[in-house]
Amino acid sequence: MIEIKQITNREDPVLSLVIQWLWDWWGKEEGYTTTQVDAYVRHAACTDRVPQLFCVYENNQPIGTFQLAMADLDTRPDLYPWLRDVYLLPEYRGKGILKEIMAVVRRQMAALDLKELYLFTVHQGLYEKYGWELAEILPTDLLPAPADGPQRLYRLRKI
Repeated sequence: MIEIKQITNREDPVLSLVIQWLWDWWGKEEGYTTTQVDAYVRHAACTDRVPQLFCVYENNQPIGTFQLAMADLDTRPDLYPWLRDVYLLPEYRGKGILKEIMAVVRRQMAALDLKELYLFTVHQGLYEKYGWELAEILPTDLLPAPADGPQRLYRLRKI
């Protein structure tokens, strides 16, 4: 059974795992120390405002994470808030868990009265299934072009 919990305690034991996932995924490649990723994650554990941090569990075991944040793409400070760091362990990808994550994202948008969210990703055809609209293909001179395709900027509007 999939369960998604908002993490509001900066000392929650699951945070050390989330920190390690994010450091392995993007932190070390982008030159961050684990201490910097630790601070970034712990300070996202807010209750009633952005940023907010969530952990995805299957049978009480953590399998993923995501955040609502005020910033994500340094070259686009005009856009906010963001869905960022959507991460699932590889063995849980492609199993429909994103549908449950998107339901929580929509509920949080309503609870926080957010009119829209932004996301950037290399995935094409994935987020569109959940109402995200392609806003633009990001120029590669603004971001390093990943091996698996150009970065795509998406927007999700409040229903």
